[in-house]
Amino acid sequence: PESVQVNIEVRKILTQAQILSKRGARKCAGIMLEKVNMLCKKYELYEEWLISLRLCMRKNALEQGGKKVKKMMSEYLKVDQCKNAVLRAELNYYEVISYTDFRQASSIQINWLKNVLKQMQADYKKTKSKQVGYFFYYLKAQYFQCIHNYKNARQSFLNIQRLLDAGFIFNSPEIIGGLYYNIGENDLFVQQFNRS
Repeated sequence: PESVQVNIEVRKILTQAQILSKRGARKCAGIMLEKVNMLCKKYELYEEWLISLRLCMRKNALEQGGKKVKKMMSEYLKVDQCKNAVLRAELNYYEVISYTDFRQASSIQINWLKNVLKQMQADYKKTKSKQVGYFFYYLKAQYFQCIHNYKNARQSFLNIQRLLDAGFIFNSPEIIGGLYYNIGENDLFVQQFNRS
């Protein structure tokens, strides 16, 4: 997928910028880091973005003092918040799919899942991260399927489809295929055979 290629490119640019910065070519390194920041923002590459911001702060501290560094620090904290929200969402996602992949959905603790969804919804509203959105809607669909509310489960799957249509970074054949499989399976539960 495109996001993997971008991630590789970002890591190469980061390495080049670090080398140039150590050799004294800080202006050139700064231009490269601006490009990295732009790509990281677009593709939600939070870990790489944090590295780039740290390098930018170091460069700016040496050249301009603390004012710009303080401004960048607030951006750094927001990006770190997004990174942590994605990590929490991903871990919760893997915990749930470990149940559903082995067809033990009935053993999912509904109250636990409701609490997880509340946290993920808050994270999604706060960060606007498409990655958190993907995991949130997927787990929300699983929750609705567990309580046999297939109409709302379908809506959650359609929300994932909207993320994919909007250029979501995980837009791969596996994700798309899995989504359509889940939509079709959900439609079978409500006996919508033509739609599935």
